[in-house]
Amino acid sequence: MPIESIQQLLAWQPAYKGFVIDQGILPLETRLVIFGSPKAWKSILSIHTAFTIALGLNWFGHKTERAAVLLFQVELPKGEFKKRVLKYSNNVAPLPSNLFFETSPYAKLDTSYGLAGLEKSILDVQARAPNLPVVIILDPAYKLMQGNIADEQDTKRFTDNIDTLRIRYGVTTIIVHHSRKIHLDSGGKVVELGSEDMYGGELQKWCDTAIGAKLLNPFAGKDSVRLSFDLVRNAETLLSDFEVKWSRQTLHPEVTRVITPEPDEPPTDLSVRNLA
Repeated sequence: MPIESIQQLLAWQPAYKGFVIDQGILPLETRLVIFGSPKAWKSILSIHTAFTIALGLNWFGHKTERAAVLLFQVELPKGEFKKRVLKYSNNVAPLPSNLFFETSPYAKLDTSYGLAGLEKSILDVQARAPNLPVVIILDPAYKLMQGNIADEQDTKRFTDNIDTLRIRYGVTTIIVHHSRKIHLDSGGKVVELGSEDMYGGELQKWCDTAIGAKLLNPFAGKDSVRLSFDLVRNAETLLSDFEVKWSRQTLHPEVTRVITPEPDEPPTDLSVRNLA
């Protein structure tokens, strides 16, 4: 890219203005990671988020701006994935025409071949929704890599490829990711590590926003989850964590509790909201 004077920089306008999710959660062309242990409803959250953004609806109390969404999943067989989408969409009207799905079980985005395949899909989405910014949701990260996600260099190839698409096409990225094994202290209590609990540290350093998903009732119901803003580099105010209860009948969430941070409460991650 050419160097610019201050006048040129201030005169520059992006292709799309605004945000995907407000309050700095997901500005355009940024990278969000949803992480947590298995069975924490992360993939259902990705479906809910895809529909919400495609329709421009409220996302857990936060405004969204309508975008074209590609949910690119590699974990479930297409038939099982369709069952989830069908169950969720039964309570959605009208169905968004700017929401797209792809099941590609052998895609590896840390390879040139995998990158070219996703690039082709992004171009297809842009052609079908030419007047909207594009959001890609990738689920899950470890299945999208040929290398080892715990290896920094392997993961860097993956993130560099995502950044290539971001720069080339202006896409915004949401990645579904697993956390590491539970850590216990000497008293047997779970040690909460925030965004450092991501499996593979490179993603934690790379993303702009990290949202942790923690199952609250693993022995009864297995349907209540706490969502925590563990890293939000672009937020200008403290964001409230919240708890949701997921419906097994509709796969839609209901916010059951908002945890308002204290004004003098330090951020979970020292880089959160560091505007200096």
